Amino acid sequence: MRCTSPHRILLHPTCAVAPRQAREYLYWQLTGRQVTTPVAIMTSDAKGNHDRVSRLLADMGWAGRGQAAFRLFRQPMVPVVAVEDGRWVRVCGLKEARG
Repeated sequence: MRCTSPHRILLHPTCAVAPRQAREYLYWQLTGRQVTTPVAIMTSDAKGNHDRVSRLLADMGWAGRGQAAFRLFRQPMVPVVAVEDGRWVRVCGLKEARG
């Protein structure tokens, strides 16, 4: 099944879920056993990404698979070292502060 989303949105049902469901259905046809493959999505706290993805999935009704079929992993925020002087870079709001 081809992705029909004009923007190829990862969470669009025809891009992320339908192909997975097709494979699960084929497996059921061949073996008689039904499986649900979990969908793993890495998010982060940067720019509210985790909350936005969670809200999007909930608004989409978890793509008809249920919340238990999704695993959301938060990418940890890591410190950054400046190339110029090797000092730690901290982000305070939208401004960078060297410390």
